[in-house]
Amino acid sequence: MKLRKAFFICILAIISLGMIIPINASAHAYLQNSNPKDQSHIQKAPKQVRLVFDEMIQADFPSIQVTGSDGKKVSVGKTRVSKENDHVVEVGLKSNLKPDVYTASWRVVSADGHPVQGQIAFKLGKTDQAFQQADTGSNTSQTVVSSLQKIILYIGFSLFAGTLLFAFWIFRKEEEMPDEVRRAWHRLHIGAWLFTGVALLLNIPIQLLIIAGQLDWRSAQEIFWNNATGHLLLIQLVLWVLLGGAVYVQKMRKRYLVMILEAILLTGLLIIKAMMGHSAAASDKVVAIAANFLHLAAASSWVGLMLVMLIALWKYPAKKEKWERFSPIGVIGVAGILMSGLLLAVMDLGGIGNLFHTTYGLLIVIKIGLFLLMGGIGLAHYLLIHMANKQLPLKTIIVEYGIGIAVLIVAGFLTNTQTPPPAAPEAFNQTIVAKASTTKINLQVLPKVVGENQFVVSFLKNDGSTRTDFQQVSLTAVNKKTKQQVTFQAKREKSFYTASGLYLNQTGNWEIKVHALTKDFQNVDQTFTFSITQ
Repeated sequence: MKLRKAFFICILAIISLGMIIPINASAHAYLQNSNPKDQSHIQKAPKQVRLVFDEMIQADFPSIQVTGSDGKKVSVGKTRVSKENDHVVEVGLKSNLKPDVYTASWRVVSADGHPVQGQIAFKLGKTDQAFQQADTGSNTSQTVVSSLQKIILYIGFSLFAGTLLFAFWIFRKEEEMPDEVRRAWHRLHIGAWLFTGVALLLNIPIQLLIIAGQLDWRSAQEIFWNNATGHLLLIQLVLWVLLGGAVYVQKMRKRYLVMILEAILLTGLLIIKAMMGHSAAASDKVVAIAANFLHLAAASSWVGLMLVMLIALWKYPAKKEKWERFSPIGVIGVAGILMSGLLLAVMDLGGIGNLFHTTYGLLIVIKIGLFLLMGGIGLAHYLLIHMANKQLPLKTIIVEYGIGIAVLIVAGFLTNTQTPPPAAPEAFNQTIVAKASTTKINLQVLPKVVGENQFVVSFLKNDGSTRTDFQQVSLTAVNKKTKQQVTFQAKREKSFYTASGLYLNQTGNWEIKVHALTKDFQNVDQTFTFSITQ
């Protein structure tokens, strides 16, 4: 009987993990642009290699290694993230490069904490050397260990949430747990702390390998003291140690004030976990972190309480009353998972159209459908208990957990499926009549993204012809959030004025102030406003 019980609990725990695993997948940074461009043929040797990504890159340990066809290194100095634009990574090159094919192998850590690597190649001058096939490599073992760490952490979170809800809600303040139930509850409580601790400690070398690419004391010091991820890791460890003290105090009997403290500390751990990963790269971090926290809290509470009740109440005679108390937690948990999961999925998809036209989107549709089906069965169970006053049929319980297995399988595919690449960036194109003038000003920003942009300004008369009688045309880019601004000059090219550069350095709302000065010192001014989302 004990072996059967252990086997059943193990199967249930494995199924439950499919419900806990967050819906986010491999939403890492994409290389958006480079200078020189990949596979380009240039005649003048560049002074540096510059890479532009679609999201912020962490400033710790970026790497660009540029080599010739003979394998000799031609990059010089330290690879750095641009101070003006945290989407840009650059490294200097030796002077007087000879004609050859050069390969830039890069590795960076994106804002979501994931390492991204790749290669670009460019041909310089007249050379017979051919482009080599890119080899970006992979680290399957690191991915497996990282996945194992997450599974252990989610087990710890779910057991903590489950044991606390069990003590708060299933056996309420005025109710004493029977000795056998109390012993089982305490073992699960200690197990929650141990699982969480093992996962947090295992995460330290994993993060060192992700961020620094190596395990050494100097890198560890740099990450823990100067890196945001390192700071979060330290806070997690402090919260875990405090939780250990609270768990020890709970050894003898329930203490509600201590359990409230545990709930606060667990909430802190969940919030920090929600802040790490894909939420850090979201365009709206507050919404992403809140949705991620809700997803973790709802899944951990639902699955954790179910596991704790099945184990702790295995031989408890009055199970029915306790399972009736579980029903509202189950309904709230399913609702929280669906709401937050759908929001996170839409944020990762980049557009509702990708929901039905990409593999990632279709997997989300399937997972949502399975959750709705599971929720329907759960509602039927609730009605059977409360309305018909009947015992739960074994067949529908088996069906419900069969759906749980399907959810686990879909979640496994989902976490290993790349999110859709960002949509092709749009151009900004607007024409406005200048202030105190009849001249119309047309401004184009190509493309309208963070990174290097081209600004094209045209001045139009009433009859539609262009004006080029300006001795100076300047543009001022103003970040409406930070109020930082930069002014740059536009040069005349035929019938328009143009400028290029890295002036739009973060997402958000921007103003471009166009100022033109004629030869007789008359001003033509206008301000354009737009929003950058990628």
